[in-house]
Amino acid sequence: MDSEAYGKAQQYAKQKYFASVASIQKQCANDLASTQADLASKGLTRSGAWDSAIAKNKVQSIRLCVQAMVDALLDGYELYGVSIDDRIAQSIISEAQRLHSSLVIQVRNAAAQGISGMGRGGSMSMSRELQTSSVPMNEIKCQIAERQVKSRMTPKASSITNVYHLSGANSRINVNSTDQSLNVVTTTTEHIFVELRKQLEEHVRPEEQAEVLSRLDELERAQATPTFAQKYTAFISATANYMTIVSPFIPALTEMLGNALR
Repeated sequence: MDSEAYGKAQQYAKQKYFASVASIQKQCANDLASTQADLASKGLTRSGAWDSAIAKNKVQSIRLCVQAMVDALLDGYELYGVSIDDRIAQSIISEAQRLHSSLVIQVRNAAAQGISGMGRGGSMSMSRELQTSSVPMNEIKCQIAERQVKSRMTPKASSITNVYHLSGANSRINVNSTDQSLNVVTTTTEHIFVELRKQLEEHVRPEEQAEVLSRLDELERAQATPTFAQKYTAFISATANYMTIVSPFIPALTEMLGNALR
């Protein structure tokens, strides 16, 4: 195994997972707020239904986070050409199990300490819902198998691996093709932000543009600083509804994040 590629895949997966968590938290918070508003209109604030809604929302968040971790690892290994052998496959399953256990403990403790927004019976409601939560082993194994088959079926001569390297204030992206020829595309980080801003201005709804573009400005100013990670998470959260637009820029932004964390 190429240890350098493995390390880069792990770093990519870690940062992509954190970005996904921001979107999941926003999605779950919006879903819960909508449900609570409906319950409040019926006079069911702090009721059993209220507690059950919070518990179900937390369990859903756990499920989405575990899936996001699996997706991030599979994407990272594929991106950096790391073969998903039996050892790697087992490590993905183990990571999912560890994350699930950790999140369950966090949620259960929050309910027990009364900081989950639930009523007096909240801890019991949460315990009941958490009993239904488990790692979807069969689904994960199928996803891993699909990636393994996909990697074997992809013709080596026509496969393309994009590797992004960024450093310094005038960072550049080098995209190298492995299809018998070498194509190098060089661009500055300034160009990345210009293109990203252009896409957001064209596709983000007018009522959301001010916040999204403000987050992007903060992210650009924070390059190569300790606050870049915080600004990155805020930007990803603000653009949760526009990930199809942002996703082509994620590899470059993730590399900037990695550099900022070093």
